[in-house]
Amino acid sequence: MFYCRANTKDNKQRILEILKQGELVSGEAISKELGISRNAVWKQVQNLKDLGYEISAETKLGYLLTSVPDFLYPFEIWPHLKTKKLGQAIYWDYELTSTNDKARELARQNALEGTLVLAETQSKGKGRRGRNWESAPAQGIYMSLILRPVAPLAKASPYTFLGAYAVLRFCLLRGLLTKVKWPNDIYVNGKKISGVLLELSATGQDISYLVLGIGLNVNQRSFPVDICATSLFLETDKTCSRNAVLTELLLYLEEGYKRLSQDTTWLIELMKEHSLLLGKEVVVSGGLELEGVAEDIASDGALLIRAKDNELVKVYAGDVSVREKNKVSNK
Repeated sequence: MFYCRANTKDNKQRILEILKQGELVSGEAISKELGISRNAVWKQVQNLKDLGYEISAETKLGYLLTSVPDFLYPFEIWPHLKTKKLGQAIYWDYELTSTNDKARELARQNALEGTLVLAETQSKGKGRRGRNWESAPAQGIYMSLILRPVAPLAKASPYTFLGAYAVLRFCLLRGLLTKVKWPNDIYVNGKKISGVLLELSATGQDISYLVLGIGLNVNQRSFPVDICATSLFLETDKTCSRNAVLTELLLYLEEGYKRLSQDTTWLIELMKEHSLLLGKEVVVSGGLELEGVAEDIASDGALLIRAKDNELVKVYAGDVSVREKNKVSNK
């Protein structure tokens, strides 16, 4: 487990940067460059080995980095991070019950806005309405962000779309046919690639903090037959650097978050443009039971459904699915 409260280089990260230059380097040369003892260098090299880095040591020649583990360690992310706030503090663990659970815990302990929680896998990953999110180890991105917008509780709904915006933008830039299933499931070519879960805490009528959780399928090669899902690998036939995917998502999240503090109209319009539901017959379940046609997304983020009795109903929460047409037999 790592909890790095500030993007600052320690000796481990500085030694890793030296080793990543790809040449044999002596312990003596490292100790002189960093101003630490050779024994301290040896201890940090052993630490890196324990973390999965393969480093060979040749007598009188030095150390050589031969392999880097595919884990989202903070010190692997920070050299590529382009954000000013999001991800500047990172909590990483190989396995968490849920990144949202951990982020809520840290938020209650006054963790800074932008604190990022990462796990390589989740034992009880959260989807919408209490469902599980399958978290294949070291194949996807399982993340949560702590946000502290200065806004009344009544203005919280548009933030639900922030995670969908970042994933949508990422996928569209790669030419993928991407749609958002209200409020924040992302589909590529008709299969789910990402889910977003926003949880909030309020103080009186104001937002205290938001926890924005995102699960994104990145390098999964297959899924169970009963799960209609896809991944970036399956859609592009390329193995993706999860580090690169994550840092790009964080950049889009920061840009979108800043825009939301000034105006929400642009995000609502984007969700309309790429909606999977608008214009289709849908069924709502999970509290409100309703059938009708999804007509619009309101300025407060609600889904507007034209019910069978022609009443226009605002839906703020629930499971919404496209109504399956009755199949007509040719026999």
